[in-house]
Amino acid sequence: MKLKELIARLSTNRQEDFPFPDNLEEYLEDFIPNTLLKSETLQKAFGVLNYEMEEIYKEAYDQYQDDCYLESATHFRWLVLLNPFVSKYWNGLAASLQLLAKHEKALHAYAMVALLEKDNPYPHFRAYECYEKMGNPEEGAKALELAYQRAKSEEKHRELQTEIEQLRSYLCLSHASNPL
Repeated sequence: MKLKELIARLSTNRQEDFPFPDNLEEYLEDFIPNTLLKSETLQKAFGVLNYEMEEIYKEAYDQYQDDCYLESATHFRWLVLLNPFVSKYWNGLAASLQLLAKHEKALHAYAMVALLEKDNPYPHFRAYECYEKMGNPEEGAKALELAYQRAKSEEKHRELQTEIEQLRSYLCLSHASNPL
């Protein structure tokens, strides 16, 4: 358990009883890192080495693969707290939260991925899925359009572009057959 070892090390090396907020989830809810200060991270402040971050990421990813989404979300939260400029940490957190049906929180994390990877269509597509689950088709349509705009600009996203086109056709047909 690399995360537990790291937390124990950080807490024993600090003057405070515990170096992080009591309610980490609440703290991270509205957390948006300042992209101008990429070198100023808690990872750097606490002397957490890159290989330690990768070990924690591997634990989180393995937990995610084993359908242990609550545990993976906890690990990914720590990773984004320590270094909020690594998009794969936010993506892991978002995916874990989405599978825990915490769609609003997943949306926040997907927004961070979108900020860090401006050309990536997937965070927008996943946001569409969250909005649909939340019963917000208007915002879902906006997210789907953003995903489509990014997907059509690169050949490597051709499969997603096709999926979005099919989804749009289906949505148009279902709206036409079920007018309000």
